[in-house]
Amino acid sequence: MLRTLFTALFVATVLAACATTSPLTPPSSPPPALPGFDQARPPEPGQSRLYVFRPRSEDQDLHQELPVLYIGDTRIAAIPENGFAEIQLPPGRHTLSLVPPEGGSDLWRTRMTLLLWPDSVAYVPFWMAAGFERTSPGSESSDTVLLVLPVGNPEDTPAHLRIERSHHSVAEPILRQCCGRVFPPAGDAVSATPASPARRLLPVTE
Repeated sequence: MLRTLFTALFVATVLAACATTSPLTPPSSPPPALPGFDQARPPEPGQSRLYVFRPRSEDQDLHQELPVLYIGDTRIAAIPENGFAEIQLPPGRHTLSLVPPEGGSDLWRTRMTLLLWPDSVAYVPFWMAAGFERTSPGSESSDTVLLVLPVGNPEDTPAHLRIERSHHSVAEPILRQCCGRVFPPAGDAVSATPASPARRLLPVTE
């Protein structure tokens, strides 16, 4: 009886160990690294290039949410913390919009107009900061500053959105340190070939 009981316990222990270390269960692996930023690629002649990026801030709220970037009516990509999008556009006025993800905070929802010049590169960082800010930061490094203040009682506001157009001398060091490219995707041949035709933006289907 004792021998039978011992055998049953031994078999149960071995089966549990096999279930834990089964070769059929792939080990968890970190997500693939995104292409980093080295330096801005010049746009094709007569075109403009735009970098939109989301650096992480220590006092930032809503870390896990992925706001979606639009240029005009075209969906570009969801931008995670420490992510950036690189877009080539014709010169002129363009509307840049952020839309909250499904079920996300409405604090992301904003829109700004950018004037892009031919043969130029523009940089627009954005981030969610904790608390409530009543005045524009007025940074000397920015050509245009847009501060989005949430509607409601300031004491009840967990965060506010900061978005601004930054000078290359400020934006590029931050991009090199923080961010990986989410658009165009890493495997996109167009993104790796400066002389290739401009990437076609897909129309919005949602």
